[in-house]
Amino acid sequence: MTSRSIARWTCLLAAFAGIAASAVNAETKPPAAEPTTSPATKPAALTYRLSGNPDEWPADKRERIVKAMDAAVALYNEHGTFPKKITVQYSPGTPTADGNYNGNIRFGGQIGYRTALHELGHTLGIGTHPRWGEFIKDGKWTGEHALAQLREFDGPDAVLHADRMHFWPYGLNFDREGGDVNSVRHVKMVAAFRRDLGITE
Repeated sequence: MTSRSIARWTCLLAAFAGIAASAVNAETKPPAAEPTTSPATKPAALTYRLSGNPDEWPADKRERIVKAMDAAVALYNEHGTFPKKITVQYSPGTPTADGNYNGNIRFGGQIGYRTALHELGHTLGIGTHPRWGEFIKDGKWTGEHALAQLREFDGPDAVLHADRMHFWPYGLNFDREGGDVNSVRHVKMVAAFRRDLGITE
């Protein structure tokens, strides 16, 4: 073998050795750690539970209440953040239905989706929060957030009416006020009222 051949083989062996070393390093080198991010904390949701021996309620009443509450709570959670736990009862002695700021709803003679939306509003502060009356003057709501929300819906001259327990438009106070659009607007109005009332929980 000539000196030139020896030199060529030496270069080839060196090259193969370098490739092998690179392969070993590649196999043994730990993979780069992927950046970790903390999952976003989901805001607390509006929830409800049945109370007052629901297994003893008339089956049709319980079915209607659950159906109405499931749909109403889902709409509130879809269009706002309302971190509150609601307790629901069937109360045959209640003429229609009622809701209180303590988080309790009683369904009596009136059970349905529109009613559930309306009563949930009461549990969230509509007509029940201690500061509700502070924002009413001459039968009109004066809080900036709810008024701005209404005018986003109905134009710059819209007037937001309120009394000691209710508001309108979009208060869903009667069945004729229902409908998909009005239901969503009701939820957004409730959120705006809560901002006026300073409710942050």
